[in-house]
Amino acid sequence: MEGIDLHFQALERCRTKVGKLANRVRDELGDDHPAPPSDTSDYGDLTGSATLAGLVDSLEKLIHEELQQVREKLGGVEHALAAVQDNVRGANAASGPGGRE
Repeated sequence: MEGIDLHFQALERCRTKVGKLANRVRDELGDDHPAPPSDTSDYGDLTGSATLAGLVDSLEKLIHEELQQVREKLGGVEHALAAVQDNVRGANAASGPGGRE
């Protein structure tokens, strides 16, 4: 049983770390993303300040979308690891004394 306990612990640590990372990404998304649209006055009297503001806004949107995908994928990994834990526990219980043969 010691070997299987180590596997349970490893799965739990991995799932917990993935969950914490997903929460950090979620927190990042909730704080300042997406940022409000750029104001061309932020760039002073630069020629093309509207174009620059548009590019900054496009970059911000891209970053926001990427962070959303990361959050969703990390959430999927966390759920998959929980399912693996459940399956391993079920298989372990079924193979033990009194389990299915």
